[in-house]
Amino acid sequence: MSDIRTSALGGIPFGGTAGRPANAINGQPYFNGDVGRLEIYASATGWQNIVQETPGVAGVTGTYNESEATGTFAISGTNFVNGAIVSAIGTNGIEYQATSTTYNSLLSLTSVFSNLSAAYEPYDVKVTNPSNLFGLLLDAFSINDSPL
Repeated sequence: MSDIRTSALGGIPFGGTAGRPANAINGQPYFNGDVGRLEIYASATGWQNIVQETPGVAGVTGTYNESEATGTFAISGTNFVNGAIVSAIGTNGIEYQATSTTYNSLLSLTSVFSNLSAAYEPYDVKVTNPSNLFGLLLDAFSINDSPL
């Protein structure tokens, strides 16, 4: 038996993540009670949250080694989505986009930075979702140091 339900008056189907329609069509809505979000199906990307939420950056772990000119950071927070862009903002006000960012989950990203200078530390970390909504953690890390 399917987990898909609709209200007595009709409307948008709802249920849990596992109950999403298996043969959804482009533009089909669904209320996902497991995550409390209204979703829409796009054939190219699958189920997506209709209203993107602002990401929140809660913590950064990792180290940037100046002699190797690289650093890998695990970023924790909320409302991250696939396609998010991570940047480090130096005290000079310039945003340095990560050379790579991996979406791990709604709560976790991994980013690699290169060619940052200790002259502009500490660096803020900014996560920007494809919707252009962003979250910021001030003074997140320094060069040759563990995150603050």
